Amino acid sequence: MEHEEKKAYGRILVVDDLKINLDVVKRLLQKTKLQVETVLSGQEAIDRIRTQDFDMVFMDHMMPDLDGIETLHRLKQEMPERTEHLPIIALTANTEPDLRKFYTAEGFADYMAKPFVLAQFLELIQRFLPEEKVLGTETDDEAEKENLPLPQVQGIDWQAAHMYLPDPEVLRSTLEEFVREAQEQVDDTRNACAQLVESPSPETFGNYRIRVHSMKSTLRMIGAKISEVAARLEEAAKNQRTRIIAEETPAFLEKYALLAESLRSRFGQSAGKNVYDRDVFLEGIRNAESAMREFDVNRLQDEMEALARMDLPEPYGAVFEAMKEPVRNLESEDVLAFCRVLLYMCRS
Repeated sequence: MEHEEKKAYGRILVVDDLKINLDVVKRLLQKTKLQVETVLSGQEAIDRIRTQDFDMVFMDHMMPDLDGIETLHRLKQEMPERTEHLPIIALTANTEPDLRKFYTAEGFADYMAKPFVLAQFLELIQRFLPEEKVLGTETDDEAEKENLPLPQVQGIDWQAAHMYLPDPEVLRSTLEEFVREAQEQVDDTRNACAQLVESPSPETFGNYRIRVHSMKSTLRMIGAKISEVAARLEEAAKNQRTRIIAEETPAFLEKYALLAESLRSRFGQSAGKNVYDRDVFLEGIRNAESAMREFDVNRLQDEMEALARMDLPEPYGAVFEAMKEPVRNLESEDVLAFCRVLLYMCRS
């Protein structure tokens, strides 16, 4: 046991503009002893790598503002000493041929396809992790988990979802996150479509393409059949086919919203959540406060995820939701302020 504790486990950073993807990665790798940190943008990745050391980085290609390739080039230009021996792996839902050749020519160490598959993650990690670091896994003597009974939902192929999310708990939590993010995804894509139709340009086509590309990846991950519609719209954006986008986007977004509504009653925010317990909530906020003071990012994220699984009454739920943004941005003063507010509310 003492020898085990002295081992140095790998530390990786995952960059993706969709929180649902970051949550899936963390859950897929939760049985390893890797330290997994996540950020939601290229700029956040640059800021984090500038001040912290990582053994590997997984970088999404298609992101708004700074995409993965632009972020990689900036990293290599601005911090050559920190990135010279840092493997940076591209994450992509693209399906074009010769992707490895394309990404390595841009400076990536390799690429990994989305939706994520645990075996591919582990293969890349084991290949690029420094020799002095180890992957490490938690021992689990239990038999393989029995699949949770899943209700029939029109438009969902559970067998396809199981390919990417074989752990039933990970699948369930991913569906809950899909439901939480669905309206924002629909609104953002509708706005991107309206801007494109009103003013077609490389910028508006690119923004729209990023939106439907992300939706395509998420839909494939949960086994949703309308992922093929998202793929068609992404291809239309790539080829600047305004008519197809204008005519087919409204129906696609309506189907996306209907799918989310079908899943909401089964996997919505309150479905499967823990009953609110004041003492447990107080302890969780205290732990989050302590983690923020110590700048223990992994522990802070774990505490926030545990608290998010609780069915919080109002006004606690609204305050906790507002706290998530400064937590994602690691704005310590704001996070600590929210913790103080919640602690005061609970004691009042």
